[in-house]
Amino acid sequence: MHRKNELLDEAFGRVLDHIEARGWGDETDVLITTDHGEFQGDLGLLFKGPYHVDALMRIPMIWRPARATGIAPAEVTEPVSQVDLARTFCEIADTPVPDWMQGQTLPTTADEGRRTAIVEWDSQLDTGYAMRTLVADGWICTAYEPTATDYGFPGSAAMPTSASRPRTCPT
Repeated sequence: MHRKNELLDEAFGRVLDHIEARGWGDETDVLITTDHGEFQGDLGLLFKGPYHVDALMRIPMIWRPARATGIAPAEVTEPVSQVDLARTFCEIADTPVPDWMQGQTLPTTADEGRRTAIVEWDSQLDTGYAMRTLVADGWICTAYEPTATDYGFPGSAAMPTSASRPRTCPT
């Protein structure tokens, strides 16, 4: 698994080199991310799965702002969310952000005061439940919501579905 990370790192380096060789580095934002993490042996497991644990929620997200923006490189350890990407892209493109758009612009310094993020997992494969997780101050709190289908999760078919009961989500 770690060799795969090395291959990706080398490939991203080639992309950045190509951007520089073309003379686009001053005006080009580069954002690299993924849709989920990987276990890579954490908890004795490989690949991914329907669990909200650090190995799957802490995904790589590298943003290299265009040098013309004057944004200094920084490691941001505060919680961010992929829902923040659309708003960030609008602001990068100097495009008005629609009122209905969720999220915040990605932070550009190490301490902008973000304390929480919400992580959701709704699988098209329907594993028998959905998850909502609040990440705050280094802690995670996950609510498992049973769905109508039981795929090997004892009792999930007998529990009320999320469509038949009110949904609650932390604010």
